[in-house]
Amino acid sequence: MMLKKWLITAITVIITGLTFSTTIVYAASPLAGQSSSTISTVLNDFNTNVTDRYKYYDPNLYLSNSNYAEGTKVKYVASNTSLQYTKFPTGETSSRYGKQTIKLGSKGTVIYRKASDWDVVYYLVKFNNYKRLYWIISSSLYLQKNPNKNNTNVSDTINENSDFNYVNYLRYRNGIAPLTWNNDLYQLSQARNQQNIQLGVDHYNSDGSWRVDGLAKEFGFSDYVLRENIQSRISTDTPVTTTINMINEYMYDDAVGENWGHRANILGTNISQMATATTYYQGMYYNTMLFE
Repeated sequence: MMLKKWLITAITVIITGLTFSTTIVYAASPLAGQSSSTISTVLNDFNTNVTDRYKYYDPNLYLSNSNYAEGTKVKYVASNTSLQYTKFPTGETSSRYGKQTIKLGSKGTVIYRKASDWDVVYYLVKFNNYKRLYWIISSSLYLQKNPNKNNTNVSDTINENSDFNYVNYLRYRNGIAPLTWNNDLYQLSQARNQQNIQLGVDHYNSDGSWRVDGLAKEFGFSDYVLRENIQSRISTDTPVTTTINMINEYMYDDAVGENWGHRANILGTNISQMATATTYYQGMYYNTMLFE
């Protein structure tokens, strides 16, 4: 089998949140004048053709952690590459003003909310037992009180459309052509999640071989140039927010400090197709993104 491997990378983190924002549709948009429900459906259904759709895409529309109010009680949980900023971040991948001071699980209070030029929300947080205030990316915060602890239907509300759209929006912002959906890669992504649930999140088997190679053989896939992002995350948030947070961890936390290649995979210029799958199991979300 001619399965090639390219920038295969992984990450494990934890997260949560709450609240909603609105969609802004400009007068020049082909969606101007449409009902809010129509706008939401069109922008978040990748099978619907809208000219220059991502120009009008609101990445924070369905994120329940995109508009925390002043005084919201939060916890800090992030990856080992995450930074806390003493001043507002100066760029998507900049480490300027970045520190690694706050311990995982630290509790704090939201002081202020600000959206960055790259459409990601950051919060100024006063953490207990720390004198300095820090700017924290929203994907690294979750609520101290779980608003979804009685939700038993998480698996039924996971929607890969929103994840796929968000990836193409990120590519649009960076002047890169959008990807098309590949159902074969989607089946493989689902199978990789099951592997990671059973064996732990890793790219390798115990003998050092790539797990995805063996699965591709089982599925009869060949000649794929694959890039793979994998991640697991504990979350008490909505599935849409959780999976977008996972992508933000790939794009931003990973890209500063220790670069694991997730961002490079998402913004690759020599790929044309992808699929992403997220599986919920016993309180944990497992995500796999495959590209070719």
